[in-house]
Amino acid sequence: MSAAGLSYTPGRVAARGLLLDLGLILLATLALRLPALSISTFENAASWDEHAFLMAAREVLQGQLPYITFWDHKPPGSTVLLAGAMTLLGPTVEAARWLAILAVAAAGGAIYGVAWRLLPDRLLALGAALLWVVFSARLSGVQLMTEALQAPFTAVAVLLLIDAARPRAPGALAWRFALAGLAAGIAVTVKYVPAIPASLVAAAALLALLRARFGFLRCVGMGLLFSAGLLLPTLLAIGIFWQAGALDAFLHANFGFASGYVSFSEHVRGAWAERLRWIGISLVQTWPLFGLTALALLPVSLRLLPRGFALLAIALWWVGEAIALCLQSRFFDHHFIPLLAPMAVISAAMLVLHARRLAAPGLAPQLAALALVFLGLMPLAQDVLEVATARVRQDVPRQVAAALPPGAELYVSNYAPVIYLLADSPLPVRHAWPSHLVGSRLVDAEVPEERARLLAQKPRFVVFHEAWRNNAVAWDVAALEAQEAMLAADYAPRQSWVLADARGTVTLYERRD
Repeated sequence: MSAAGLSYTPGRVAARGLLLDLGLILLATLALRLPALSISTFENAASWDEHAFLMAAREVLQGQLPYITFWDHKPPGSTVLLAGAMTLLGPTVEAARWLAILAVAAAGGAIYGVAWRLLPDRLLALGAALLWVVFSARLSGVQLMTEALQAPFTAVAVLLLIDAARPRAPGALAWRFALAGLAAGIAVTVKYVPAIPASLVAAAALLALLRARFGFLRCVGMGLLFSAGLLLPTLLAIGIFWQAGALDAFLHANFGFASGYVSFSEHVRGAWAERLRWIGISLVQTWPLFGLTALALLPVSLRLLPRGFALLAIALWWVGEAIALCLQSRFFDHHFIPLLAPMAVISAAMLVLHARRLAAPGLAPQLAALALVFLGLMPLAQDVLEVATARVRQDVPRQVAAALPPGAELYVSNYAPVIYLLADSPLPVRHAWPSHLVGSRLVDAEVPEERARLLAQKPRFVVFHEAWRNNAVAWDVAALEAQEAMLAADYAPRQSWVLADARGTVTLYERRD
């Protein structure tokens, strides 16, 4: 132990404290997320993303490829991983939440390892992991988001690359680069943006090996192994879709649709106003981590930070995530979640190192621990309030599903798509997600045809959010007015639910015949 009473050797932590620390990370994740396990929706955009994952995964469980019977524009990794969770837990909302718990806890464990490589200090490593766990529950993170789902794979890739940045036996290095590439490749199948930070860190690790005179050809070989691992999962997916004759569906969903998506905006003042709005919301919820990361750039902090490749890797990790965020052009608050992982490491380092500098001898651990607890109180209080509020409100999607016969012929027009899953109802069309089927301008060419077929078929039940005109900019007005005309002519209201916070009324309609 150091004079400040903080540092431990790697061997002692591995023997005495690692399992305890990992258990604390898991316990903190469970404490934050278990209370929200069965809440079907939080009435936000992130909830509807989660609903899309649930519906896509249910279709995979029924033997379908992604995009074929339910269309979404996300890479297939989240669908496949959630389908795996559903295989064990059933096609339920809880399966998605358990997968999110596993992803956040696993990312916390990898972040612990990254922080330990920066400075072998148990308090710093555990603090970094717990800051990730607490702050990732913000930014719509309690739900299953692709940003949280890819986080453990990205963090593992960074951890392996930090260990690969110094010469050792070629076989050991080869395994590290190959596994780092594979971990990053799995993250890429969840969301493509992790390729940027992983590739930056990998390039830096190869340059570090070159400087250490590891050999140019050997470094090229290590780079090829990383690249092969990075590309393998996506190439495997392409091969599966090609073999099934559905490659066009894969390419359009993953690449062709993107140009229209990034230029689309639901904000009345346009795309830049929407971007500034989400940047502001995200900064308000995570400003302590941004502030401590900025503090690391001051000369006094740079003198305290340990020199070495680990610090460079963490900095490149953050830079890569920031570049990836900006390249998305259109983003929401949960798109900032990947930035939290490297910022959690730097923030914990700032608190521990400055506590050592400022505190009296022997009091540095207590001061650092107190600062870490204080830092986590704000997001913790916000999460407790949000989950408690959601739990005391009526769970409208579950109540709608309970009012329906099992397997009912159902069309959820402009409300929570998770009702299909809760009611065990088949999807009426391929573009069943409301933002695609009746979203303003954000449509595929076949959407008008699907919409016309739905209106002609007149499903037995229709779920309609009556207050859509309050946010008309987000919807296709002509499409929803046509549905209102159909409801008035052929349907009768069966039951209504008033949403909290003046969000309007949701009505279940039944065809009169």
